[in-house]
Amino acid sequence: MTPEQELLSKAADRIERVGLAKGTWVNTRVNGEERSPDVSPCCTMGAISLELHPEIASPNFLPDPYRSAARRAEALLVAQLGLASQPNGFADIVEWSDNHTQEEVVAALRSAAAA
Repeated sequence: MTPEQELLSKAADRIERVGLAKGTWVNTRVNGEERSPDVSPCCTMGAISLELHPEIASPNFLPDPYRSAARRAEALLVAQLGLASQPNGFADIVEWSDNHTQEEVVAALRSAAAA
């Protein structure tokens, strides 16, 4: 398994464990309670970011080499899903994640990790 595949697998495990957030990288406020990012629902790219750097939930703010690793993992997922690659942002993955269920997102991440 490549590092990118392993990262997608870990992101799938994270979303399965903490839940999928919609419209945000990570939702640290659940039922009026403030939570740490490690136990908070997150979107697909939020999960990838948190697996790379546990304090940064947005790949846009990851320093290199973490940001480059997120890009490589994103490229695998984009290819698996047949989405357009975005040179300056993660918008397609974010929109895709927001429009799918947790089960669909986890399945896609696992499928891309196994490809």
